[in-house]
Amino acid sequence: MARISGVTGLIGLAALLSVGVLLVILSCTNLNDSKFLPLLVILTYFIAPIPNFIAKKLSGGSKGEFEEDDEVSSTREYGYFITGILFVTGIAIPLVLLHSDMINLLSTILSLIGGLMIFCSFLIYTKLFLTSNHEDEGL
Repeated sequence: MARISGVTGLIGLAALLSVGVLLVILSCTNLNDSKFLPLLVILTYFIAPIPNFIAKKLSGGSKGEFEEDDEVSSTREYGYFITGILFVTGIAIPLVLLHSDMINLLSTILSLIGGLMIFCSFLIYTKLFLTSNHEDEGL
């Protein structure tokens, strides 16, 4: 499997992130609806990876001093839990707004797709650039 170079990966991630933000902004400026509540999706997805980064720094980087390969610290588990809550919140906001008739179906679809693209760009960035290269040492 071919490796993606750093610059190519960053360009792809920037394009993915910008298209995701564009879709969320378009969901706010729909011709039938001019409400800006779907912008909350961008806020939750930009906040979502922060607990993982904080938990990783608090637990000692890639592995703690006393951790084995199969163990994960409670700090990291708490970070994963908070990130999961924020991720589900980012999906739930457009659905709740649709249910309460504050936005229409087109705005909901655009907001969901754009939000998932934003979160996927953060997830791919974390996997490509912030994880350790222990997998490459065995090849």
